[in-house]
Amino acid sequence: MKIINTYSDFIFSKLLENNGDKLPLRFSAEFKDMLININDNISNRLLNLENGDSNYTKTYIDIDKDSDDKISFIVTTKLNDVLPHIEDFKNSWFSENDIDKIFNARQRSTMKINRFINEIFNNEYKSVKLSDEEKKHNREKGIKTKPQELEEFVNKYKSLRKPSKFELLKGDDIITAYNYKSYDINDMGDLGTSCMRHDRCEGYIKFYAKNEDKVSLLVLKDREGNDKIIGRALVWKLDEPEGRYFMDRIYTNYQYDVEHFKRYAKENKWLYKYRQNMSEDEYIYDTITEEKTNMGLYVYNFIDNDQYPYMDTLKFYDSDSGTLTNIEDYNYKKLEDTQGGYEGEQQFTLDEMIEMYTECILSDFEYYAQNYFPYNVWDYIDDIRFLEDYKNHEYDYYYDDFENVIDNDFIVKYINNFLTDDELEDHIKDILGNDYDDSSTVDDLNNDQLLDLVEKLNIKEEIANEYVNDRYSNYSAKDIMLDLYGRNAVDNLNDDVYNHIENYIDMDECARDYASNEDEDYLRDLYEN
Repeated sequence: MKIINTYSDFIFSKLLENNGDKLPLRFSAEFKDMLININDNISNRLLNLENGDSNYTKTYIDIDKDSDDKISFIVTTKLNDVLPHIEDFKNSWFSENDIDKIFNARQRSTMKINRFINEIFNNEYKSVKLSDEEKKHNREKGIKTKPQELEEFVNKYKSLRKPSKFELLKGDDIITAYNYKSYDINDMGDLGTSCMRHDRCEGYIKFYAKNEDKVSLLVLKDREGNDKIIGRALVWKLDEPEGRYFMDRIYTNYQYDVEHFKRYAKENKWLYKYRQNMSEDEYIYDTITEEKTNMGLYVYNFIDNDQYPYMDTLKFYDSDSGTLTNIEDYNYKKLEDTQGGYEGEQQFTLDEMIEMYTECILSDFEYYAQNYFPYNVWDYIDDIRFLEDYKNHEYDYYYDDFENVIDNDFIVKYINNFLTDDELEDHIKDILGNDYDDSSTVDDLNNDQLLDLVEKLNIKEEIANEYVNDRYSNYSAKDIMLDLYGRNAVDNLNDDVYNHIENYIDMDECARDYASNEDEDYLRDLYEN
């Protein structure tokens, strides 16, 4: 029995085998509703494929009830196990009961929605490395790459899988909601790294609290009922354009929750920031016209405060007239200070600059990780959580293809430890029949006989689990990535590797450590010139 050493080898071998019946794509009603709600290029392409050509070995697609970012499916070769009474799956009529059996079969498997999309469309949406010039060009021209389209689709898919719980706050409630103690922080999003989250910032946030007729705070509460905040965005009542509301930069734990905020803005016909950044020049999206434009936003007669928050969009302020705007005016104060002042008013301390550089890194962590500190990242990965998730994934693979990927020697060793000598002798007699003699052992069984013994003992699941645990004992995330992609990809942290480990990195600590080790003169060049 040949053992396949890596999951990549397994996939390649399957491509070479090119076996299995192919059927059209078919979707559950719930999955189809998800696609209709998402209503973008990818979802529409999928809907157009359903019930088309018989090109697929995975079909009867449904949402995975136990996760937010997976689909479930059945491999066409497993349909015989689910519906043994049907001989021709391409041409037979399926009853409602048949369909129900397929969607509830234990033989179903799961996979990430982004991997499913790339598999269906032949890696058309797979990540590609862009130069800094290409990234800048795309940002300036508003061009979305295929991987960005996929990222937006996945975020919308995940957001629809979780219901939202919004609340619009005013006055002193905004001060409380801005404080990190009100957050359910998971260190994965920009909410927990906001520079205005600290106790010392309460005086700055009074700038909003004093003006409850001009500004509110839209907060997304935790769905598990602990009333903690998992997302927030300022909402401005504008004087220009007159009668309109503008939803400012969205801060969330999870990127997919941004879509909830946008959907809330659309329901209320608000304007919102097209991309979630700290720039005053960002496009403004009009949910009524469905257009994004460079738009001047103004709020008049804002009551002054002796301290100011750091502002993401309406950062130009005339304290004499009480005017706030996103249009640059050199006679106005620019509210881009994290210490309650405004730009140019004071020199930054080293700690302030480290905080600012940390936030800058976190705003595009993947870019910095790949280009500046790929080696540091491995020190900030939760190896235990990564390994458990990876082993669970691998277990499915080893269990499903047990006879091809698990070494005979390992099976024999497990069985010898599992049974007493007397029990083992009885089973060997049963399997070998007339070929049995007193010297016969498990080693004398051929492949088929050994697999028959595994089935009789009902220990396939235990062996697969033990095999995975044994194989990955003492492994780290980096060790696994080295096996899959090799030294060069790990040292340079390419997109494929990063996508595997992204959710297991303590980004805040990694970014803060890198920022803390930068030379002070370099930081002053960044933030004071």
